[in-house]
Amino acid sequence: MLCLVTYVILGLTEPVELVYRAIIRMLPTAPAVRSVVLDFERATWVATRKVLPTVSIRGCAFHWGQAVWRKCQKLGLQVAYSKQDNVHRFIRQLMALPYLPKEHIPAAFQKLKSRIQPNNRMYRLLTYIQRRWIDSTIFPISAWTVFGQPIRTNNDVEGWHNRLNRKAKGASLHLYVMLKVLSDEARYLPMQIQLVSEHKLTRYQRAATKRSQSKLMELWDSYRSQQLTVSQLMSSVALIVVSSID
Repeated sequence: MLCLVTYVILGLTEPVELVYRAIIRMLPTAPAVRSVVLDFERATWVATRKVLPTVSIRGCAFHWGQAVWRKCQKLGLQVAYSKQDNVHRFIRQLMALPYLPKEHIPAAFQKLKSRIQPNNRMYRLLTYIQRRWIDSTIFPISAWTVFGQPIRTNNDVEGWHNRLNRKAKGASLHLYVMLKVLSDEARYLPMQIQLVSEHKLTRYQRAATKRSQSKLMELWDSYRSQQLTVSQLMSSVALIVVSSID
């Protein structure tokens, strides 16, 4: 933990792989990690594959949406998204791609792409998605599709970071202050582990999030039972999934 904290606080530039290996050497036993949900940082993905080759890596759906939306902003599409229904609907359908079965994502994307002329600004967005996400070897489709998955983001970790920041009461802390905060936090871990193992600790979800989750599961069930086509699933998901842009 000290290695990781020092790395983050001091802004060291050692390769992520070296940091991972140093942390693992400090652990009392080998990590029993089966799967991880990561942001889309290239160095992190490459290092994780090298250091933990048997671990299943999944991309965070929230950060996928953020990445696409930042590209929309860079291309100046945010005004059209806000004021033009057809642009709003089209971008939302693009945002729904991760919620489709992986085998249908390329065809669904090409179908959307066929609706846009090459001289349209939207085509540059599609070119970005094709290069960055559809054809990527670092972030393959199988790693960012979240079809059928109840946990699709790393927002729980983000929430823990926010809570830790509030407890620390400030940014740019001295190393010894940060270590004290982390030490205090670690004291709660045995109790939390026990509560989780006994199914007595549950995740908090807002009412709106619960409704969205329930509706999404219903849509996936309808697709599996062949009540919805892929196109219908994508259009329906685009209407109910809470993304990082609305």
